[in-house]
Amino acid sequence: MQLEIGPLQTYPFISYHNLKTDAFNLESINSADLIWNAKCSLKCVINGQEAVIPSNTIVLLNTGDSFSCDSNNVSHIKVLRVNAEIFSPSMIFLCGFINAFGKRNSKNSTLLFFKNEQTPEIEEIFKNIEQILNDCSSMDIEKLKFNIYKLLQKALVERFIQDIRYINLFGEILSKQFNIFHNVSDYALQLNMEPKNLLRKFQKHNLKNPSEIIRAKLLLEVKLMIVYTNKSIREICFEVGFYDPAYFSRFFKKHVGVTAQSFRKQYASDLRTVKMENSTMQ
Repeated sequence: MQLEIGPLQTYPFISYHNLKTDAFNLESINSADLIWNAKCSLKCVINGQEAVIPSNTIVLLNTGDSFSCDSNNVSHIKVLRVNAEIFSPSMIFLCGFINAFGKRNSKNSTLLFFKNEQTPEIEEIFKNIEQILNDCSSMDIEKLKFNIYKLLQKALVERFIQDIRYINLFGEILSKQFNIFHNVSDYALQLNMEPKNLLRKFQKHNLKNPSEIIRAKLLLEVKLMIVYTNKSIREICFEVGFYDPAYFSRFFKKHVGVTAQSFRKQYASDLRTVKMENSTMQ
């Protein structure tokens, strides 16, 4: 059957689905998807390639990816789906700094592996995410990002042993200071290394250039404020550390393809509808 978990062009532009039974197909057309396989090995097809996903594994799909499963019982599968235009093309950027890693013979998809003893904590994180999304009228986007950040951090620790300190520190600094520093040199200075050495550490693990990660983080935060707040574009510009609104406008249009005002208009009608419904209920 085709998995139906709701359109992603309507508020809150993110959805969660806890599967019950039966096989399913998932096409990531305008979304980025996180699929959690909790309890047993799962035979599936990712982007046309057969694969066996072990238990305690998260599959991350980007826009344009496909995932199908023929199992008769997928009750242990959970799917978190986000609108890719708002949350960026890669689900991992919700974490704020990591690009797709751990690719295992499945084009464009990323597999994150966890230890058995981590399962209860991961399940608890998914429960928290589900609770946040159930209250879509007052979406706590910061709390949502925090829970997904925790989820992806678990895989980071397993993946990066030697360079975990620098990669983690870069991510922590970026999460706190993205609205202050926009240049790689500023982050390298705080890590007591040359920018070229920081770049080498990311290249070693097939991560994107730190400058690209910084830019993706900025665009993510800007999009979230445009969609989920009533702040003016000018206010958002200054809040994320741009001091020239004209330059900010050019930056956004260059990397998103439309102006910030146009981007807001794409989603404004859904937000107004939700607000009207909430005011009527009060």
